[in-house]
Amino acid sequence: MKAATPYTYDNGLDILSLSTGGDYEESATIAFDLMADFDTMGRCIGFEFLDAADLFLPYLRPGEFAKPEIGEEDLTIVYYVDSDTLSFHNSDPVSYSETVIEHCIAHLDTEGDPVGFTLEKASELVLPLLLQCASGKAPRL
Repeated sequence: MKAATPYTYDNGLDILSLSTGGDYEESATIAFDLMADFDTMGRCIGFEFLDAADLFLPYLRPGEFAKPEIGEEDLTIVYYVDSDTLSFHNSDPVSYSETVIEHCIAHLDTEGDPVGFTLEKASELVLPLLLQCASGKAPRL
């Protein structure tokens, strides 16, 4: 069963989900508050972000929100303003990439496990959702 929209946001829990809406089986942590979701066949069907506003807003709205303190966690976040592309990666090497849903590209290791992902049109697709939570969750500078 397909989700009505591949991008959903729970304002109360500050969880952003990007999913095909396939037959969900389990999740695995990529790094920090970034999770990959898998279907019953073991294929990556999407991603979830816990504390999503804290992770996204400092990159999509720099100068308005402080970057999150991720401590010792191994998560690299890069935002390319010119292409409105936001990438998240752990330190594991990327072997290949594939589109999971439109504008959402999974980066996988040699075993086929997600080690990160890239979201195209980041500000267009998720910024309006995350700004719902901005005043309550994301730290301001």
